[in-house]
Amino acid sequence: SQALWEIWLIEGLAGGRFAMFMKIHHAVIDGASGLDLAGLIMDLEPDPPPRERMDVAVPDPAPSGVAAALGAAARTVGTPVRTARYAAQLAQQAAVAGRHLLRRTAAGLPFATARSSLNGALTGRRSVAFVDLPLGDVRAVKDAFGVKVNAALLAVVAGALRRYLLDRDELPPGTLVAEVPVDIRTDATRADVGTRVANSFVTLATDIGDPVERLRVIHRSSEDAKALQHHLATRKHIDLSDVLPPVVLGVAVRAFGSSGLEPLVPPIYNVIVSNVHGPDVDLYMAGARVVAVYPMGPLLYGSGLNITMLSLGDRVHVGLVACPDVVRDPWAIADLLPAALADLVDLARVAGAPG
Repeated sequence: SQALWEIWLIEGLAGGRFAMFMKIHHAVIDGASGLDLAGLIMDLEPDPPPRERMDVAVPDPAPSGVAAALGAAARTVGTPVRTARYAAQLAQQAAVAGRHLLRRTAAGLPFATARSSLNGALTGRRSVAFVDLPLGDVRAVKDAFGVKVNAALLAVVAGALRRYLLDRDELPPGTLVAEVPVDIRTDATRADVGTRVANSFVTLATDIGDPVERLRVIHRSSEDAKALQHHLATRKHIDLSDVLPPVVLGVAVRAFGSSGLEPLVPPIYNVIVSNVHGPDVDLYMAGARVVAVYPMGPLLYGSGLNITMLSLGDRVHVGLVACPDVVRDPWAIADLLPAALADLVDLARVAGAPG
């Protein structure tokens, strides 16, 4: 009954600047397709030549009640077949995961983390925070310790969360685990509407005090998680939403949320951390240079904090979304991110010093 997106233009900012606030349902867009959308509304130069006029898409007409009922009936008939396919897929994926566990994978695992103050029953309220990080410093850490940019950013998040929880005497004895979305779009599905991501789990090693050792553990966990997710994705042909109608899934989720059982179940993970690589060039909108793009991701499954990062030019723009009834002050976490990066940069300089 409502549009799945809205855009607000915010004028009157300091220095004659303006902002555009976009809110889009995750059923329509994800990080990768969101970047493609930014490319449509932004330019590579202040005064670009006129674009060719685009054809306006005409939506399909809404089905009649009879057509909708017939379609639902046909889908219901096929439910046993889809259920059998989904069960076979789960068995294959379980076998793959089992082999990785026997090899002592460093990847994080769902439900294999302690409950922390970042976890709790989500309400409808949201709060946000944001901060910038120098991309050059992130790359200096990457080069000094031979890791990937993604691992370096995860280590920055881990350092900030460790300090945040220590300051509040809330650091669990075990490590936090991050759910890291992985883009699984291909050239054939690049333009598809919707979310095309898979879930990987990375150990944040918050139980390790040494930042360098923490970074190395995160790097190993990230690489193993990527390999595990790749092997699982090759055996993924059907989703749970293809088996059960959305109404049934919705009822099940609401029933679990109201049952009071959530505090008794270990959290799937503690925090969502996402990193999207943006363009290395300046972008413009209506002739004005874009100085920042702060991405904001959704909260899911009892985790009260999402940290999404987007590199643009020489900066990494970090957006934090929190449920204030679970994580009270996301700005406190945002303020700790530059310090966590500075600690790693100092250690990178020491590692690169001669002798």
